[in-house]
Amino acid sequence: MITFTTPNWYPLTYLQAQGEQMLQMMGCTPYDNNTGRGGKAAKAEGIVPAGAVADALALLQQHSDADAQAAVQTDQADNSNLAGHIAPVLQLESQISLATRTFPLLQLLQAAQTAGQPVIWRHSTNS
Repeated sequence: MITFTTPNWYPLTYLQAQGEQMLQMMGCTPYDNNTGRGGKAAKAEGIVPAGAVADALALLQQHSDADAQAAVQTDQADNSNLAGHIAPVLQLESQISLATRTFPLLQLLQAAQTAGQPVIWRHSTNS
C-alpha cells in the first residue's frame, strides 16, 4: 500500500499497484535503482517538494483527462452494441476508471499547492 499525505489534507492510501501508477503518472520514481544488481526495489518513501506539486498535479490531471476522454469514446461505441445485453453493462459498472481513482489524489495535490506544502508518500504494509 502507498499512502500520500500533506499537512492540510487527510491521508490517502492506495493499493500498491494503483499507488505506483499514481506516482509514475505524477513523474515520481517509486523504485530505487541503486540496489547493486540493476534490480528495482520499492522506495520506502518519497516527497514531492512544494515547488514541484503544481507539475505533479498537471501531469496527473492530464492522465486523468485522457482516460476520461477515452472512456467516453469507449462508452459511445459500447452503447451501440449493448441493446438488450445486461452482462456487459454489469461488467462496465464493476470497473473503476482512472479518472475516478485519481480524483482524491488530485484534491490532495490541489490542497498542497494552495497551501504551498509538499506531498509525502510512503509504502506501508498491512501487518
